[in-house]
Amino acid sequence: MYDIAIVGAGPAGATLARILGASHSVLLADKRPAAEACAPHAPGGSKLCGGLLAPAAQKELARQELGLPRELLVGPQLFAVRSVDGDSGLERRYQRHYVNIDRLAFDGWLTGLAAKVADYRPGWRLDSLELAGPNPLLRFETAEGGRAACTARLVVGADGAASLIRRTLGFAAPTRYIAMQAEFTAEGGESSYGAYFDRQLTDHYAWSIPKAGSVLVGAALPSGPGTTKRFNAIVEKMRIAGFGLGEESARSAAPVVRPQRLSDIALGRRSVALLGEAAGLISPSSAEGVSYALRSAAVLARAIEVELRDPVAEYRRLARPLVGEVAGKAVKARLLSSSTFRAAVMLS
Repeated sequence: MYDIAIVGAGPAGATLARILGASHSVLLADKRPAAEACAPHAPGGSKLCGGLLAPAAQKELARQELGLPRELLVGPQLFAVRSVDGDSGLERRYQRHYVNIDRLAFDGWLTGLAAKVADYRPGWRLDSLELAGPNPLLRFETAEGGRAACTARLVVGADGAASLIRRTLGFAAPTRYIAMQAEFTAEGGESSYGAYFDRQLTDHYAWSIPKAGSVLVGAALPSGPGTTKRFNAIVEKMRIAGFGLGEESARSAAPVVRPQRLSDIALGRRSVALLGEAAGLISPSSAEGVSYALRSAAVLARAIEVELRDPVAEYRRLARPLVGEVAGKAVKARLLSSSTFRAAVMLS
C-alpha cells in the first residue's frame, strides 16, 4: 500500500510527487510512455501543448525554488502579444512576459525530478478506482499489457480534462472544448506571440506561438461537428491578417475544459483529491493551465503535511484563493466573448 497514489504525471502530478516523495511512499502512474509525455503535435490520446510559461507559472517555479535548465528554452523569446479581433478588425499589441519552452522537455524534466523520490510508472493506464474498501483500490493496465493493482491512503487525480477519477467521484465535467493545434513553417520573422478572436467561429480564442523556424497555431473550439472546418477557417483568417504561416506539417487535437461556474471546480472528497485541469483549475479566458497545475499541487502538498488524516478538507480550505481566481477569470471570459466588449478594450 502506498501513502499517496497519483494518476497523471503532467506538471501537477509530477510536482506533487517531487514535493512529497522524500517523506511519503508515492506512486506516480501515467498512461503515456515516458518519451511521449507531451508533444506540440502529439498523437491521439496524448496531451496537446503550446509551450509558453505565463508569469504566474514563473512565479510558482520561483516559489518552489526551481530554475529552468537552458535546454528547456526555445527561441524566439518574445515580449509582446499581437491581438487581432476578427469581428471588429481592430488590432492591438501589448507587452507580456512569457517564457518560450519545449514542453516535451519541460514535462520530462519535472517527471525526472519526481522519479528520483517516487515510484514512477509510465505507460500505466488506470482501468478503475474502487472506493468501497477501507482504502481506495486502483487497477491498471501496464505498459507491457499486463495488469497491476494497488491500494493507497490517498488517491490524487491529476489526469486532465478527461479525468476518469473525477468521473468516478461523480463530479460532472466542466464544459469541454476541443483544442486543435497545427505546426506551420514560418514565413518571415515573428516579433510577437499572437491572439485571434472571431465570435463566428469560437467564443474562446486562437493563438500563434513562434518556435525556432516554425509557428504553432491553435484554437479552443466548441465541441461538436464542424470542428476541423472551423479550425481551417481560423487558420485562413489568420493568414489574411498577416500571421506569416507557411506550409502545415502536423496537426493534433485534445479536449480542454472551460470552467464557467463554481460548481465546475471539484477538489475531491474523502480519500481522493483532484489537481489541475482534472479539478477544473484552468484559466477560462486563456486556457492556461501550467500555473494552476503547479500551484494546486503545492497547495495539496501543504494540506497533506498539515492534516494527513483528512487532507482533502484542508486542501479545499487552502485552495480557496485558486478557486476564486478561476471564478474571476470566468467572468473575464464571458466579457471577452462579446465582440462589443473586446472592441471597447482595444480602443481604450
